[in-house]
Amino acid sequence: MSRSIVLNSAMTGLALAGTPPERKDPDLEKIRKDAELTKREAVIGSLKRRLRKEEKTSRKLRKQVQVMKAHGEAEPEGEAIPVKILSSLTREGVKALADEFGIREGDILYVPRIDVWGANAARELVQLGIESLVVKTGESSRIDPHLEAVFREADIPLLAAVGMDVVMIGGIAYISRDDLDSAMRVWEEGQKEYERAKKESLLEDIFREYRTERGKEVKKVG
Repeated sequence: MSRSIVLNSAMTGLALAGTPPERKDPDLEKIRKDAELTKREAVIGSLKRRLRKEEKTSRKLRKQVQVMKAHGEAEPEGEAIPVKILSSLTREGVKALADEFGIREGDILYVPRIDVWGANAARELVQLGIESLVVKTGESSRIDPHLEAVFREADIPLLAAVGMDVVMIGGIAYISRDDLDSAMRVWEEGQKEYERAKKESLLEDIFREYRTERGKEVKKVG
């Protein structure tokens, strides 16, 4: 190795050795600590919200078990199906039932009155995927056509409780299985007619549109 290379290496080493340590920027250090603190607080906040949600769910489940147990002891004789009672077909009624017992896919619900009902509440039940909704219609078995249309379109049975043997105990109603089956058969027949009329209307619309477009083409050619 030449003397010049050795000398240059030695000079470089001395220069590096004499370089003072890099000083930390206090502003950058503060920003880093603040970011870590913000991240930590976000994690803690998320865990607290999750804990509150789980505690709420636990309380709801305990209440449901207690109510179901009490109702089991008072269950009427005979073959009856327990269904949840929806106080009113409104968003407030849906929320109250969801908070107390929960509304799950496949549930059968019973509404003791539909003199007042909301389209948004009906659509919410449809979206939740309930199995069917039994409604007390009073002296008349007639259900509002607009309400029926929501359930017809979703193919979810909307059953009139006229003639049904319904026993309400607390927040649970017991309905005769035979009555439910009978009402379901009536609904299914009506649903077949609804689907048939819907297809006919669709075909008529398609044919009408075809004639309109055909007429425009004939005018252009003429």
